[in-house]
Amino acid sequence: MEALVARGAPRDFRDIRALCAAELSTPEELWDLWARRREAAAETADRFEAGLAIRTHLERIERVRPLESIGAEADRNVARELRAWVKESLLRGLV
Repeated sequence: MEALVARGAPRDFRDIRALCAAELSTPEELWDLWARRREAAAETADRFEAGLAIRTHLERIERVRPLESIGAEADRNVARELRAWVKESLLRGLV
């Protein structure tokens, strides 16, 4: 989560989605772990601000690599599903 909030690389989005898809964690649990880690490091754990950072990273990815530019239909569908999951599940209630 820290990498996703700070860097927001496509692999960060995929990693978080994979954890949830494998039922190793839920978005809520990941946010709680992120907040506990930030608090333990005496850093601010502002979920709203973190959600805005993630949304900004996702918007950048969508501008640089719109779905229409993804050649293979299977890859396009994976990207579409991941982007929707981030907006509907990971960012639910944050922004």
